[in-house]
Amino acid sequence: MEEQFPEDVQLCLKRKTYQSIKKRVLSSVTAPEEELIKSSIKEKLLKHFQPVYIDITNESSKHNVPKGSETHFRVCIVSHHFEEQSLVQRHRHVNHVLQDELKGPVHALAIETFTPSQWESNEIRRNKSPPCRGGKRV
Repeated sequence: MEEQFPEDVQLCLKRKTYQSIKKRVLSSVTAPEEELIKSSIKEKLLKHFQPVYIDITNESSKHNVPKGSETHFRVCIVSHHFEEQSLVQRHRHVNHVLQDELKGPVHALAIETFTPSQWESNEIRRNKSPPCRGGKRV
């Protein structure tokens, strides 16, 4: 004989089951999907900026969210295209090139842009992402 629970308990059980299934599904597809996103970012930046140097880092694992629920990337790009551009113009340019990723799978994008002369000088400092301050807990 199946045990009957009050309606509010049934709803709670359904939510917990849903959350459990969601976690398992997301964790099973995360790695390949994030690699595809990283490849797409790299391909677009290479094509558009012809960089002297490029580094794309997936920082999703540094954040306090379920695996696969958000994608956080850091991009460091050195290009002649940034000559005569302000930092804001450079970042807008990168954001424009990656607008499809930013509308969909990419939750956060840290951008570092340099000209080749800035990169070769000892004056530049690469920034680190700040520690995660939380996030949605599922």
